[in-house]
Amino acid sequence: MRMFWKILGMKNVYTAQAVKWVIDKKDGKRYDVGEGKLFLKKDYPKNLLESIENYYKGEPRYNFYYGVAFNNPPDRIERKGIFGATRRVYTKVHPRELETEYLNFFGLWKIEGLDLYTDKAATYIRDKITGKEYKRGERVLFFKEDMSPFPLAEHTDRYEYIYEGGFVSEPLTTKEYLREFHASLLLGRK
Repeated sequence: MRMFWKILGMKNVYTAQAVKWVIDKKDGKRYDVGEGKLFLKKDYPKNLLESIENYYKGEPRYNFYYGVAFNNPPDRIERKGIFGATRRVYTKVHPRELETEYLNFFGLWKIEGLDLYTDKAATYIRDKITGKEYKRGERVLFFKEDMSPFPLAEHTDRYEYIYEGGFVSEPLTTKEYLREFHASLLLGRK
């Protein structure tokens, strides 16, 4: 499965990129992009804006604009309890993360307490409406795209993703992880 977005103002044309708008280099016209829709591989749209025919003066004819910065800092940092772990909270999913293609054999995390899965390795998933937190469960492997549990939590825009740990950078590198582990041992934390 893969998500494709309809180009508003063009007849039956889609894009595989989670962009906010597209600008035609030939005439300078701006096209907004509609909501994403999931398609099975056999049903992928044939009219993609990224296709080879869309060239203008030897370059791609369209410029794609995400409308957001590409570095993805957390939306806020919070602490759980007085001496609790630092938590990085993401309220929005980065557009590039929605461009993933799920084919044949892939893994997703089950969200405990919900009948939903996620592709994000967040420690907790918080419902934006109720404020209730759910823990990330076991990773489940899926074979064949039509057997998979779509849409995922990140496709609904209803959840916040919380990563616990002492460092703000995401994802943690091996060096930072070892430094955090060493500090935890010195302080006696689990």
